[in-house]
Amino acid sequence: MKTKRLLAALLLCLGGCVSTAWAQPQVIAHRGHWQTAGAAPNSLESLLAADRIGAPGSECDVCLSGDGVLMVCHGPRLVIGSDTVTVEETPAATLKQYTLENGKPMPSFEQYLAALVIM
Repeated sequence: MKTKRLLAALLLCLGGCVSTAWAQPQVIAHRGHWQTAGAAPNSLESLLAADRIGAPGSECDVCLSGDGVLMVCHGPRLVIGSDTVTVEETPAATLKQYTLENGKPMPSFEQYLAALVIM
C-alpha cells in the first residue's frame, strides 16, 4: 500500500514535468530555491521562492511516514530534540514537530501540493 501511494505521488509530479516546451535544457530548483532569506531546503518558502525567480520546476524529497503520510524531507533519519527517528517508523504528527533550518515545521506533501495551487 505504501509503495502504491508513493508511486502515485511520483507519477503526479512527473506528469507535470512533461512538456513540449522543454526542447532546451532548463534549470530546476533543487529542494526549492532555498539559498534565499527565510527559506530552507524542502520548505514551503523555498518552493515559493523558486516560483518567484521563475524556475520552471522545483524538485523536493519525499518520505513516507509511519502512518502512511507523504512528508517533504530529505533522508530516512531525523534528529528531533535529542532523539534520532526513522521517518518510515514515525507518525506524521511527530515529524511535523521537526523544524527546518528556517524554524518552520516540516511540511507534508499535501501542504506542498496546496502551495502549488496558490502559485
